[in-house]
Amino acid sequence: SMWDCMLVGDVSCIPFFLATVVIGNLVVLNLFLALLLSNFGSSSLSAPTADNETNKIAEAFNRISRFSNWIKSNIANALKFVKNKLTSQIAS
Repeated sequence: SMWDCMLVGDVSCIPFFLATVVIGNLVVLNLFLALLLSNFGSSSLSAPTADNETNKIAEAFNRISRFSNWIKSNIANALKFVKNKLTSQIAS
């Protein structure tokens, strides 16, 4: 460790230790990035076809539409519940 080096030597161990730590971390980062990037093949980096792209866009709009319909129906049900609860409280 750095402290052992400083006990045996003097303050000149600090730059050596820091350089070793920085270079070691850069090597580990480089290996991690190489492993991460090796999973992406050249076929996945090619431009998507127009037909495939339009299908994905249509699917995305379909999902958004279904979600907005689900939200609207749940809000309508909640408002009906609150209305029924209020009318039953007023009536009693």
